[in-house]
Amino acid sequence: MTKQGTWTRAGSQLLNWYRLRHCALTGSLNKAASDIEHAKKLQSEMIDNAGMPPWLLALVLTVLTGLAVIGVLAINFSRAAALSKTQNSFQFLPTFLFFAGVCFNLAATMMQFRIIIHAFKADVVKGLMVMFVPFYILIYVIKNWRALGKSLIIMIITSCIGGGLIIAGFTQLR
Repeated sequence: MTKQGTWTRAGSQLLNWYRLRHCALTGSLNKAASDIEHAKKLQSEMIDNAGMPPWLLALVLTVLTGLAVIGVLAINFSRAAALSKTQNSFQFLPTFLFFAGVCFNLAATMMQFRIIIHAFKADVVKGLMVMFVPFYILIYVIKNWRALGKSLIIMIITSCIGGGLIIAGFTQLR
């Protein structure tokens, strides 16, 4: 073999080795980039699903604020009754039960609006059907269970709790 042939063969082997390493390195870098994107997506989903849902936080804060306001009203009524030497007619428990029932029913209404908005985003006709056709909301939620199933369950539970609290408030008045 000639000297030039040896150098050509060595050069082509070196070039093949370089290409092989370059492809391996590029593949590793591409895999690392896709792994980083996947990790960012998982972390974003984890952060979005962490903590208390905003509707529940609003419900709890509203009920606690209402409890404080009703407590202040009860104290003021009792002081006014003591000063005027009359009977205090303020009933704390029924008032609180009515207020809490209304708050829970408002939370149920918020979940219903969420379902209606989802239906209008999909199609105007579906949105109108969800609003006006009886029980179509159940059919629509079953067809879109992944996106709306939790909203329907929350709507049913909070409306039942709200209704129960309002009924309990009426029974306290007797």
